Amino acid sequence: ALPGSVYDQAIGISAPADITTALMRAKLTITNTEGATANVEATTTDSWIEGDDDYYYYEGTISSNATADFVTAITIPTSLTNEDANKTFTINVVVETIQQANNAANAVWTTAPAEWLDTYSPAAQG
Repeated sequence: ALPGSVYDQAIGISAPADITTALMRAKLTITNTEGATANVEATTTDSWIEGDDDYYYYEGTISSNATADFVTAITIPTSLTNEDANKTFTINVVVETIQQANNAANAVWTTAPAEWLDTYSPAAQG
């Protein structure tokens, strides 16, 4: 794959059965066999916004057994060079959830976009 190449790749997220109403964020990275890691730019569905902290934030909540579409395409990082040409890479998807109750996202996800926190924090809803 050439740096900057865009690949259509649908990625969805499924919530476990034991989750309560939660907020969600996710990010993608690419790692080579030597352990070098770079962030992957994603084309997401309209339900996500990109933060300045390399995470994408879900605009809504997710509950037990629910699913959410996440990515429709990925872009290979332009930071890769010819030295990376013969290496094997793995795309990693990291998904984090946090309870919506008790203002948890404001306390833990301190790098989340302020507008997103204002919209989805219980303090803003209450």
